[in-house]
Amino acid sequence: MDESGSAQCELVVVFLITEDVDGLMPFYRDIVGLRLTRHDPGHSAWFDSGPVRLAIHQAEGIALTRPAGAESYVYFRDPEGRLLGFHQPA
Repeated sequence: MDESGSAQCELVVVFLITEDVDGLMPFYRDIVGLRLTRHDPGHSAWFDSGPVRLAIHQAEGIALTRPAGAESYVYFRDPEGRLLGFHQPA
């Protein structure tokens, strides 16, 4: 918490959920100019965009998982219907 009593939050990864990871990957790499750091064909593509990473993931449903001592993910839809996700490191 900061001096005002508000919790501090740091955005580290933005997840973009899609039906076509491999179709979007070239756009963010070649057009937007982000550096591809990891690519699991058909599943995910990770990009370095400075202090915040972009992770494109294949749509696999909405899930919340938190095994003991592990990182957690939560996926949800915003008011306009976009699927978003948050990641919390272990």
